[in-house]
Parts: sequence; C-alpha cells; structure tokens
Amino acid sequence: MRAASGSLVPTIQVCRKDPPMREAPPRITVITPSFNQSEFLEETIISVLGQGYPNLEYIVIDGGSTDGSVDIIRRYENRLAYWVSEPDRGQSHAINKGLARSTGDIVAWLNSDDCYRPGALQAVAEIMCEGGAIVRPVVYGDCDVVDEHGSPIGHWKGLPLVRDRMIAFWRWNWELDWCIIQPATFIAGDLFRRNLLDENLYLVMDRELFIRLSDSSPFSYVPRTLAAFRAYADSKTGKRGSSYAEELGQVSRRHWGSGGRYVAFWLDHRCWHITSWSMRSIRLLVGERGWGVLRRVYRSSQVKHVVR
Repeated sequence: MRAASGSLVPTIQVCRKDPPMREAPPRITVITPSFNQSEFLEETIISVLGQGYPNLEYIVIDGGSTDGSVDIIRRYENRLAYWVSEPDRGQSHAINKGLARSTGDIVAWLNSDDCYRPGALQAVAEIMCEGGAIVRPVVYGDCDVVDEHGSPIGHWKGLPLVRDRMIAFWRWNWELDWCIIQPATFIAGDLFRRNLLDENLYLVMDRELFIRLSDSSPFSYVPRTLAAFRAYADSKTGKRGSSYAEELGQVSRRHWGSGGRYVAFWLDHRCWHITSWSMRSIRLLVGERGWGVLRRVYRSSQVKHVVR
C-alpha cells in the first residue's frame, strides 16, 4: 500500500533466487494455536511435520478443546517439541505462550485450519539465513486460498513495498489489497520474541504486528506459494465482521491518530471480503453499473487524514 509522497520507508527486498545453504539449517519454530477445530487440525499438523525439515521445533497450544482435538494432538506428541491443552485468553495469548517456549532462529505461527505447502520451510530457511546468520528478518510469500474442503478458490499474491501498501490500506484505499498474508510469513526468532502479539486484539493482531515490525525491519518478498489459507463462513473473521471493523479502527487510531467513522470501517470490512474472496461473483451479480454504484458509495465514506 502506498505511503504519502516523500515518506521514509524501510527497504523492501524482492528475492528472486534461493541462495544455496552453506551451514547447518537454522532452527524453525512453528506455533499452532488450536481451539475446537478438529475438522482441520490434523491436516495442519501433517502439513508441518510432512515438510521433512531437519531442524524443526513444532509447538501446539490448545485452548482446552472439547471436540477431539486433544486426541489428534496426542497422536503426534512424540514429534512435537511441546504441547498443552488448557484454557487461555484467546489466540494472541496462545501464540505468545508458544513464543515463550520457542528457541527457533525463525518463528512462524500456523493456525489450526491453515496449511503449509510442500518445501515451504526449506525455501524460507535458504532465503532468511546466509553464513549461519539470519540476514532477512521478515520473509513472506504467496498463499493459496481454499474452502472448508481444501478446494482452491483463489490465490493471494504477496506484494512488495510493504509499508507503503500498509499505510494505504489503513487509509481505506480499497483499490489495493493487503500485501502480506499471515500463514506465508516468517519472522526472525529474536525479533518476534521482542515484539509479542497484542493480546487485546483477536482479529487483526497479525496486521498490527506487521505494522510495528515494518517500522524498523526490512521485509523480503519470496515469489513462491508457501501456505494455504482457509476461507469459509464459520471462520473467525467471517463470523465477526463488526468486531473486525472495530479492531481496524482501534489499530488505526493507535498508529496514526485517526480511526475514522465506524461506517467507513464497516464498508472497508465488506470491501475487503469482496476484494479477497468473491469480487468476481459480486461483480457478475450486480453488473458493471451496480458495481460502479458500490464503488462510489464506498469512496463517499472515506475519511481523509494525515498519515504520521
């Protein structure tokens, strides 16, 4: 998303070629927060363990599931570095608990309804690490979008110029999509452990984290599909649209001093879904004239403010 003219942004690197690994592979910690998603949990676990990555630390933090998730976790416990099932204060708290246990040079979290694509961890290790040291603190790639059955319904392509596009997103530029998708993002372990997730956020904690990190750390885009994100009606974001909009406003006020009107955020949430999941379907349904009306209504709700 585009920053204001003349703004200072961290250098964004676009990695086109995987450099050869010359040292022992860095340790990668993957944290899976889990709560009553047994329908998808095993597929998630297999996608991590099936990477065959030689220096993997896999941590599962379950929030006290009662749907059989614990039985699934126990089937794989001999391949987990740590797991627990106990009540927590939500997803952000669960991930932070995993971070406290983590020792990885590289850390990521993979939600219990998402999956990694084959070879993702090896590719990330080769990009982030050179000469035994982490040289790229944040790496992100592309992500497939699948439905509840795992069938492809879209593809989310990562975009460079990260901080520029982040700022534009928070200014309600709905012509631009969000440039980083969380399941395909990997962070240097020391950096992540110094920047925990905000446990008061339940829906946009990843976006708030990326804003903080982008203020001081370069992001590197890898043009490779690293993960699959599951989009379905019963997903957390899908069921809590108004809360999502409210959290967008909260984060915007925190970082840039303006949250705008609630209506603008409500529309932004709706347009985010249109852009991300079903833009073509909606456009076909309403026709070009109706689509133009939707665009004009949205733009009339925008609030102009200074990006600090």
